[in-house]
Amino acid sequence: MRADVDQQRLLLDLLAGELEEAVAVLERDLLALENDPARATESGRLQEAIRAAHSIKGAAGMLGVSAVATLCHHLEDILSDAAAGRVQLDPQRFAGLFAAVDSLRDAGRQLTTGGDADPERLSSAVRRLTAPAAAVSTRPPPASGHAGQTTWPTAPAAPEPAGASVRLPAARLDALVAEAAELVTVRSEVEALAREIDRALEAAARHRGQWARLRGRLLAGASQDGSSRVVGDVDAAMREVHRLLEHLRRAGGSAAHSVERATASVQDAALAAAMLPFGPACEGLHRTVRDVAGATGKEARLVVDGGDVEVDRRVLATLRDPLAHLVRNAVDHGIEPPDERERAAKTRTGAVTVTAVVRGATVEVTVADDGAGLDLTRLREVAAARGLEVPDDDSAVSGLVFESGLSTARSATEYSGRGVGMDIVRRAVESVGGTVTMHSQAGAGTRVVMTVPLTLSTVRVLLVAAGSELVGLVTTGVDRVIDVAARDLRWVEGRPAVHLEGRHAALIALADALELSHGPLTADGPVRAVVVRSTSETVALAVDTVVDEREVLVKPLSARLEGLPGALGYTVLAGGRPVLVLHPEAVGRRGLLHVGEGPAPAAVPATGPPARRRVLLVEDTPTTRALERGVLEAAGYEVLVACDGAEAWQLLQEEPADIVVSDVDMPRMDGVALCRAIRAASRLQELPVVLVTSLGSDQDRRRGLEVGADAYLVKSGFDQQRFLQTIERLL
Repeated sequence: MRADVDQQRLLLDLLAGELEEAVAVLERDLLALENDPARATESGRLQEAIRAAHSIKGAAGMLGVSAVATLCHHLEDILSDAAAGRVQLDPQRFAGLFAAVDSLRDAGRQLTTGGDADPERLSSAVRRLTAPAAAVSTRPPPASGHAGQTTWPTAPAAPEPAGASVRLPAARLDALVAEAAELVTVRSEVEALAREIDRALEAAARHRGQWARLRGRLLAGASQDGSSRVVGDVDAAMREVHRLLEHLRRAGGSAAHSVERATASVQDAALAAAMLPFGPACEGLHRTVRDVAGATGKEARLVVDGGDVEVDRRVLATLRDPLAHLVRNAVDHGIEPPDERERAAKTRTGAVTVTAVVRGATVEVTVADDGAGLDLTRLREVAAARGLEVPDDDSAVSGLVFESGLSTARSATEYSGRGVGMDIVRRAVESVGGTVTMHSQAGAGTRVVMTVPLTLSTVRVLLVAAGSELVGLVTTGVDRVIDVAARDLRWVEGRPAVHLEGRHAALIALADALELSHGPLTADGPVRAVVVRSTSETVALAVDTVVDEREVLVKPLSARLEGLPGALGYTVLAGGRPVLVLHPEAVGRRGLLHVGEGPAPAAVPATGPPARRRVLLVEDTPTTRALERGVLEAAGYEVLVACDGAEAWQLLQEEPADIVVSDVDMPRMDGVALCRAIRAASRLQELPVVLVTSLGSDQDRRRGLEVGADAYLVKSGFDQQRFLQTIERLL
């Protein structure tokens, strides 16, 4: 974690240096343009200014400094319009341009000192830059601020009326909810104490009965040895113990009832404060549908149902990205072009429906479309080519879309085709203890159902023993518990399986999946197994014992255990015993990958370590080049670097490469020309090419793919995992 922070800081320092250089270029070129526009344009000063803004836009976008990227985007637009004659750079425009450069300079200074670029200052520069020309000079002059910032006069904030809502930091609200959830543990401990008192009272009653039998014998001989007084003392002591235990039982029961009532009240109030309506999570989806439909030549509309359903705000935050991806997929992959829909007797406009429904302690979120449905034939072909087991059942085949790197698209674009989006959806849903399933019907559409908990504070788990450990399996991922007799075991592809409703479910010891020691799976007695709700292959996790089902408080794992597959956190049982809380499906997939994969292949003579795959990275911006190079080298690739297409072309004549990752807009030879040259060379025709660029319009993407690029990624949406998975898929 520390290394990641240091790497991010290093890249931000690089960006600060690039900002300083770009500001100098922009200021120089703008002054030249203002003094002699014709000469500055002829000498290329205007193009240099455009390139400076473009480079910073891409670098800042990849590092998540969105306010800088946005301002540079508008700078580039205005300068490009000026170059094309669409905008006149009059004094008012120049005033806005110079103010933007000043804001970029301040942002660079703030990054240099380890701070963050001031988004409000940058946003103010954008507003001034994009204001109508006549209105620019009417803006009030900036009032001097502090720490190098500029502020505009604002009206004083109105006092809050009585009874109005109060804002508080999200971290404070989370802490309140967590403290309220801790009461669940206290309640469990009080209930456990009450049960112990009951057991003590039962034991006292047994001992009292034994004493009654012994007392008779002792009293029979009391006249000889004078023990009657001792018997009386013991009688009194036994009655006192019984009285005290009865008192403790009544008091314990009353305390347990009070704690339960208080816990429910406080927890309900805290959770209500942390709940938000589902509707806000759908903000922006209408725009997503509009943009994707426009870019793909389709007609589509969005319908949201259940917007008033209240869900934990952390769950909603987790659902935002999956919802956006699923809606994009529905339009891009599902909805047919208008003419095709008319031929199928459908309306020209397709419908994408997002629905939220409460199911007990969970909420079921569905994204459905009325499009063509999944191309199951194509999906089977791609899965088989990847070496995956392809089930006969269509519903099981649909689940294969969640496999990482599996895509039916012929080429990758900004919207789809990289084969990682559905895997990201699954991982996001599982990160909050939920499950996701896919349902499709040819010609009628596709439906994706995400089942997630209403709250993340507490979850219901099935406590099971696995080897020497006790673990909790989140019940949203559990289908049922079964007993498997030894005679019912089958062996499929070298591993044990059980027949369930016409399908073979792989039987995997949970202890094996968690790499714990345990006894043999095929013992003489029946095997108890937890059947996992799965998106594709059915899995049964064999356990030693099923303890019980209960509601528990989930706490975050330490940094050392954060990467443990399938682990959502841990809980503490009464008595202080920590227990891992696991997502059953993620654990089942881990078991399928690492456990019982059949007989080992024959040994192959060692030939030394495999050669590292070589990536030719072509990028003219230092920050972007450093970021991409660091990501690639951390993933184990050998990286050759070229600063533009011409240098890359020369390197390809001298050095072999397994894949080319290139920017598009570069001096001398751009990425499109480089890709065209590669495809024209017989020796390099099969060399994969990935274009990574700030140019994100549909026309730009089409141009890149038409010259033979295998994938087209946009810097503004840069994601390291998606970047690496795209490269891995092409290799």
